Amino acid sequence: MRPVSGGRLESARLWPGVGGAWDSAPVIRFVGLAVAFLLTAGCSSNPEAGSASRTLPLESASAGTGAPTGAPAPGASPSLVENNGTLESPLSDFRAEVAGTSWATSLTDSLHGTTRPAGRYLLVRVSLHNITDRPVTPPAHLSLHGADGSEFPPLWDQTFGQTVLVGHGKVNDLGPGARTTVVLVYDVPRGTKPKTVADLKL
Repeated sequence: MRPVSGGRLESARLWPGVGGAWDSAPVIRFVGLAVAFLLTAGCSSNPEAGSASRTLPLESASAGTGAPTGAPAPGASPSLVENNGTLESPLSDFRAEVAGTSWATSLTDSLHGTTRPAGRYLLVRVSLHNITDRPVTPPAHLSLHGADGSEFPPLWDQTFGQTVLVGHGKVNDLGPGARTTVVLVYDVPRGTKPKTVADLKL
């Protein structure tokens, strides 16, 4: 660095404008950029500080929905069992007893007219009392069991005819505390000794 007249440094080459009025604009711009860089670096050092929302894990996102896994669908009946292909309420929903039995060689109702069996008709009258706090479906498809281990499903047309059309009973929507009598009709070969209907002894 060479001196100039009077021993002064060539300030004009080191700092533009020093020889007269100092030009501060380049320095201010530099300081401003430095401050902005430091602020940006400070925010990025904590990735959660500038974010108001985070992605929850799958388990957390599904929690608290009020739908436990394996819960029954709303409105599903709490107790239905299959009797010969038909869903009905179990006998445990009733106070049930056999009210009587009878034999017939023909039956008549207003829907099916007169029908005759291949063997003999056995009519089993089952008294049912709904002991639950909800409407139930009376079991009208219970099998008859013979003393020899044979099994006979009821004849639906004749059972419906004798229960509803003749006896004015119900085979669906029996309210809480209500009673009805279901007449189960079976076509039984001659010589068969009936023993039980479901768990009810004859």
